Amino acid sequence: VSFTFSSDGSKLYLVFDQKTNMPSCTPLMNSVADKLGDSWSCSWSASDKLTLTVVFGSGATLGVGDTLTIPANTVGDEKGITLTSSARRAANDIAVNASASSFPIAPTITVSAPKDIGVCDTAQIQVEGASPRPMTFVWKAPLDASLNAVLSTLTTGSISLAASLLPMADIPYEITVNAVTFLGGISETQSFTIAKRSLPPPLISILFPAGPMYRTVSNDLTASAEFSACLLTQA
Repeated sequence: VSFTFSSDGSKLYLVFDQKTNMPSCTPLMNSVADKLGDSWSCSWSASDKLTLTVVFGSGATLGVGDTLTIPANTVGDEKGITLTSSARRAANDIAVNASASSFPIAPTITVSAPKDIGVCDTAQIQVEGASPRPMTFVWKAPLDASLNAVLSTLTTGSISLAASLLPMADIPYEITVNAVTFLGGISETQSFTIAKRSLPPPLISILFPAGPMYRTVSNDLTASAEFSACLLTQA
């Protein structure tokens, strides 16, 4: 028996090594039901009678390595004979650990960040991407050790970066970010630069959809602009 996540992490596949009587899935999943999320669902593949597909509900927490225990009397062969049937000798429950997909899907992300900020400002940097569960983010400043030390402690997709953390004015600093799914899928690296300016500029950010984007489908861009806090302080 195998118990494997789908490549995008939205489903689980419970696969038996011989055809089953396709019983109700609720008793089979009872040991992990509290980790499957709200309104989870399941269905058998009638074509092979081997595969039970479990679709997670919202708030699912079941992870790689978690154990599913299938009571010996809940599933039988194609004729309905279970492991504890009188036609067979008594058997133990089946325990199987959830395993990751061999090919987890890498998420697609986009970044919204101002290119320039004033010395009084704090940049709001936002990453957008699609994943059935919250992702972890890896931030780096590859060319500046002090800034990298700060960014390396951050793991969320929304961060605030004070101008004081950029060592020098009027110098663009490169920042990179990757998103990592709970199954280990890693996005392509997104890179951008940000600089604090002696003459405070307006703070402008544009957020593109995470994609994929197609010419036949309309896509919405989100833009924001605000005055520098330096100008507001002077006013």
